[in-house]
Amino acid sequence: EIQWTIQLLQRKLSRVVDRVELLPLFAGQSRAAQQLPFDPVPEGVWKVVVATNIAECSLTIPDARYVVDTG
Repeated sequence: EIQWTIQLLQRKLSRVVDRVELLPLFAGQSRAAQQLPFDPVPEGVWKVVVATNIAECSLTIPDARYVVDTG
């Protein structure tokens, strides 16, 4: 589901944003992959984190401006 969502967002956002970094976040990832949403992105790049309910663990992602909680 996350990969499907990322592919959909990539198609949609590429029409309105020049530079976007879509990052998945879920428990089954390697530790290195789980760290990527917390790393800074270059200026002018939108960072979009697509997560499962792991986000309910009170995570703080630096520079997050919006949070969409579908649950």
